[in-house]
Amino acid sequence: MSTAKPGSKKRRSGVSGSRKKKPKTAKSPQKHAASSSKRGTRGRSGPLADVSIEALQAEFERRLAALQRRRDELTTELDQLEREIANFEIAPAPGRRATRPTRKRARNTTNLTEALRKILTDRTMSVSEMAEAVQAAGYRTTSPNFRTIVNQTLIGNPKVFKRVSRGKYTVKAGG
Repeated sequence: MSTAKPGSKKRRSGVSGSRKKKPKTAKSPQKHAASSSKRGTRGRSGPLADVSIEALQAEFERRLAALQRRRDELTTELDQLEREIANFEIAPAPGRRATRPTRKRARNTTNLTEALRKILTDRTMSVSEMAEAVQAAGYRTTSPNFRTIVNQTLIGNPKVFKRVSRGKYTVKAGG
C-alpha cells in the first residue's frame, strides 16, 4: 500500500524526470599535447622570456626619463602659450572659467568692533549713523552694504554693545 497523500504525485526511483545528462566527450589529444608543452614555463613563453630583470629595469628607467623630459618640455610650452594669451586680454577660451576682477581689501589699523566702541563711548546712535561716523573717523571699507556689516558686528558682540531701543546702540558699562 502506498503512503502518499491524495493529490500528490508519486516519484519513481531511478527516473530523473525531464533532465538529460550530456554525454561525456573525450579531450582531443592535440589540445592535451599543446597544454603539456607549456607546463613548467610559468608564463615565460613570450618575447621577454630571455631578457634579464636588470635589462628590463634599465629600459623602464630610460623610458621614464624620456617621458619626464617630454612632460617638462610641454609644461614650458604651455606656460609660454598662457603668457601669450594673457597679453591679448581676450575672453577666455570655451571650457575655461573667466576670472572676475577682484577688489583690493581695505586695511585698517583697528578692527570694526574697536572703531565702533570709540565712536559709541558715552553716546547712543543708530546703525546708519554709526556706519557714517566710523567711515568719517577713517575706517576704510569697500563694502557696498557696510551698514549691514555694522549691524552684524553690534549683534554679534553682546558683551561690548547694548541695544537701547530698536536700531539704537551704545557701549555697555565695563565693556
